[in-house]
Amino acid sequence: MKNARTEHWKRVAALGLVLRMVTLVPASASGFAPSVGATATETYVRLLGDNANARVTLVSGARLSGSIVAIGETDFELSTRDGLRQIAYDSVADVRSAKRSYKAKSSTDPLEVRRAVTGLGVGKHVAVGFRNQPTVRGHIEHIGSDEFALRTDAGSSQQIAYADVREINENMRLRTKIILIAIAVGVLAPVLYAANYDQ
Repeated sequence: MKNARTEHWKRVAALGLVLRMVTLVPASASGFAPSVGATATETYVRLLGDNANARVTLVSGARLSGSIVAIGETDFELSTRDGLRQIAYDSVADVRSAKRSYKAKSSTDPLEVRRAVTGLGVGKHVAVGFRNQPTVRGHIEHIGSDEFALRTDAGSSQQIAYADVREINENMRLRTKIILIAIAVGVLAPVLYAANYDQ
């Protein structure tokens, strides 16, 4: 009986620690960056383009995911597993690209690169690989229809055409990795100690 009670409390402690760890991760680390209105939502949806996979959170709190099939002046159409949905830009609290990285298989697809850059978002620290140049790391400053601006770690601003990108993905800094490892150790150490305490 004592063993069953101990196991129960170990599970409760582990769940509590995991939930605490999730609440410690800042919103910027989770990739959530809410839109600022109908104009920003329309711009974002237009950058993604037709046939892009997107995750949408409505002002009502409802969440949808699917493929953008039409982009209008006041709304866009999303093909979900439940059918087509007309979504007004002003009813959207957040919209995100389902794609947040890109790696060319053969030739570069500029539209897919733009979707990945848009999914990563302004301010995200990324690593950008090219075909005949060294990889560049920095923060996304601006996202345009044909190119994006990167503030490199060296401090310069660089305009990068989507067609020139071979690969792009989020690049966590060493400090962020150390913080995440410290959180994981802080969560796992008490759980492991509690699990081995009774043995």
